[in-house]
Amino acid sequence: MKEYVNTFMHYRFLLRELVKKGIKLKYRRSYLGIIWSLLEPLLTMMVLTIVFGTLFGNKDKTFPVYILTGRLLYSYYSSSTTRALKSVRANAAMIKKVYVPKYIYPLSSVLYNYVIFLMIEKYTTVEEKQHEEEMIQREILYRNEYYQDMERYQEQIQDIRHDMKNWLTGLLAAAEQGSAELIKDRLQEVLGDIRLAEEIIYSANPVVNAILKVKSIKAKEKEIPMQVTTLLPQRVSVDIGDMGVLYGNLLDNAIEAAMAVEQEKRYVHVESKFQEGRLLLSIKNSKPSGTSSYQQTSKKDKIKHGRGIRSVRKVAEKYGGELMLKDQGEHFEAVLLLNGVAKLE
Repeated sequence: MKEYVNTFMHYRFLLRELVKKGIKLKYRRSYLGIIWSLLEPLLTMMVLTIVFGTLFGNKDKTFPVYILTGRLLYSYYSSSTTRALKSVRANAAMIKKVYVPKYIYPLSSVLYNYVIFLMIEKYTTVEEKQHEEEMIQREILYRNEYYQDMERYQEQIQDIRHDMKNWLTGLLAAAEQGSAELIKDRLQEVLGDIRLAEEIIYSANPVVNAILKVKSIKAKEKEIPMQVTTLLPQRVSVDIGDMGVLYGNLLDNAIEAAMAVEQEKRYVHVESKFQEGRLLLSIKNSKPSGTSSYQQTSKKDKIKHGRGIRSVRKVAEKYGGELMLKDQGEHFEAVLLLNGVAKLE
């Protein structure tokens, strides 16, 4: 046994070089490089999902994940065994000229395929981390917006309270003079300032309020009327980052779609409510006839656009819910339902 170990250690440099050689030769004439090793299982996953999911009525939402996982493992074992069986014959010329333990060649085939498998896993892990970082950035953005809005709101309330004494004094003077017009003007001025302060708050939930505030400003800049109706508790058992993904992505898509129609036809209607452990979000928007709010985009990065909808579906599944997209010609509606959501004290 010790002799086998010593032999292996003596030829470990050769093993390392053979692994490097195998990786370089595999992708020497490939434009996509290692990405092809991930793209090929993805294409297979898409085909099998369409065949068994659509044609045969498989409703399991995790079915594509099973297909992709199995395909990656199968590719690794299939490629490793195939190349290992051919490795000795492929290197026969070298074996005849110089002594090298024959098991080095099959072992190098297995190892370089394992290295490729690890690289694919690393690539997918990096993608997942980038997605998590995007969620964290959204959370920070919405938190900052919320606190800034609260600060402005409190300042306006303080201003109203500070000026209330002067307003009441003016009303008293107008009443003593018997001037109904002056009293009416004063009251309208007070009510106008109060309404201005109230418009800052869209929802009792601070996270949703901050998101709606940001998106309403964006819609206003694009001259898109945005109507909001929310009935949400102050706190619910949905993570802040998940809220940002759900509301943020769907509102971004709705605003972008509404921008593509004539100004007088633009609109975005938002309705969200909480009832009996369920959170419902409905977003309706105008759009050009024949296009879909989530399939068509003017963004240069088409992949990131599609990633937004995938992220919404992923979060919805996390809470046992679903996302329904309804194309109604010149109008589009996204309906999101989350189950098992609790109201927190």
